Amino acid sequence: MTQIKKRKRVLLALGWHSYLLQRGVARYANQVRWVLNVEMERTGTVPPYWRGNGVICVLGVDDKLDRQILALNLPTVSISPVAKPHIPRVFCDNKIMAEMAVEHFSARGFKHFAYYICSGGPVEEMRATEFCKALRSQPTAELHELNWIAANKNRNAGSAMRIDWLGKRLKQLPKPLAVITEFDDRGVEVLQACENAGLRVPDDVAVLGADNDDLLCDFAPVPLSSIDTDLERQGYEAAALLNRIMSGKKPARRTLLVPPTGVIMRKSSDLLGIEHPHVVAALGQIRERYREPVTTKELCREIPMSYRWLHAAFQKHVGHTMAEELRNCRIRQAEKLLLDSARLKMEDIAEQAGFSSAGQMTRVFSHFRGVSPSNYRKKHTFNE
Repeated sequence: MTQIKKRKRVLLALGWHSYLLQRGVARYANQVRWVLNVEMERTGTVPPYWRGNGVICVLGVDDKLDRQILALNLPTVSISPVAKPHIPRVFCDNKIMAEMAVEHFSARGFKHFAYYICSGGPVEEMRATEFCKALRSQPTAELHELNWIAANKNRNAGSAMRIDWLGKRLKQLPKPLAVITEFDDRGVEVLQACENAGLRVPDDVAVLGADNDDLLCDFAPVPLSSIDTDLERQGYEAAALLNRIMSGKKPARRTLLVPPTGVIMRKSSDLLGIEHPHVVAALGQIRERYREPVTTKELCREIPMSYRWLHAAFQKHVGHTMAEELRNCRIRQAEKLLLDSARLKMEDIAEQAGFSSAGQMTRVFSHFRGVSPSNYRKKHTFNE
């Protein structure tokens, strides 16, 4: 009994069920032997009997819930985009997320983009803003309005009316169109609207969600591509930060931004938005064979077009050169291996990513990612 009393008691007050966030918190709690209370997921209110040491919550979404949490006057960490005075918080790095979304579609030759505005919430607003900023790096890209809030005159309109409007609006926009959404459930709405309106996915409309919720993505009308925002790590880092505060230490910084791990591509965005057949063939060759020790000239030898004109056409339709595409493919593969295969040596990663040596990989990776491969691995993996 004495040992149980010494264990720290932590209230998990997320306001909704998030398996990955909860798993991240639980992973850390298991290491330090916390007693976790998750009753608020069911009741929505702080358990009246609960007496504890700290809280992991989401502030800035529900004023009533915020007041309950803050009234406890306990060490608190918020997993939220909304900053509250004196409350440390952890959240996804929306800037990196937006850059990943733009790169994902731009690398496939898309020129027409839209961000689905639906709720007007803080996350949606922040991600839409960062997406617009990231899109400025693509001089030929066009951003089109897909704003339900601006178009909706009936504030009591339900989801059926919203999806009907969404389908009509999508039919009006240029094709092929790349649509980015705040979360996966909004991406599913876009897919449903396309199905109702007779639009082909991904041929007419390609869709990208966020959070990589397997249940939503895999069983959507069309399997939904999504950005993995690393919710598990967000939960883990929030728990680690709370433990530091409960131990009497000050947080290193008030806001910790967790970078997303990458785009998980499924059928909803598995399309090249390019009409030039030889450019499509060149892209296919590069993406199929980038792991081999080859040059772009060697990759495109069988394409019935002079390399000079192919190079010009590729740059026109894709927005960068074939050499840059080959390099980007190798860097992305190195990133994946660094995250997924922590036990692989740098030499093995370089070979599997298509670099000639670990030294070459380090030089290229450091130059274009601003951090060495080893430091990238440390930054993006759990510090347990």
